[in-house]
Amino acid sequence: MCCTHSLGDPTAAIPKPASPSTALEICTPPSPQSDGTWRETVLHVFSSSVGPKTNLAMDSAGNLYGTTQGLGGGDQLGMVFKLSLVNDTWTFSTVHQFANGADGAYPVGGVSVDAAGNLYGTCVEGGANGFGTVWEITP
Repeated sequence: MCCTHSLGDPTAAIPKPASPSTALEICTPPSPQSDGTWRETVLHVFSSSVGPKTNLAMDSAGNLYGTTQGLGGGDQLGMVFKLSLVNDTWTFSTVHQFANGADGAYPVGGVSVDAAGNLYGTCVEGGANGFGTVWEITP
């Protein structure tokens, strides 16, 4: 059994890797051990300190979604990313790159996923008035 966390969650009593921009998978061993030990697996390492700052969300298929406040596109205004488990390997992909237009810029607060697989979140800049957006991304 595994549970996945992004770093920065003060309630999660899990070990933290050297990089502040790493998604983690914490798993119990296949057969429970008396000492209750856990195994840490790095799912993806980001190349910049403007990586994810909030928790990840999981859809019904087990895909993980998150946001970065930087990275993504030439202007580095943030993105929504997806981690998918394919043949026992976590694969990173970009779902959306923010452009500081109607879609917003610098996403904050993470991602929410509804039963239909739609993604929701917020940006602190952009939009019609320049003061942020609430966005929806549909599959």
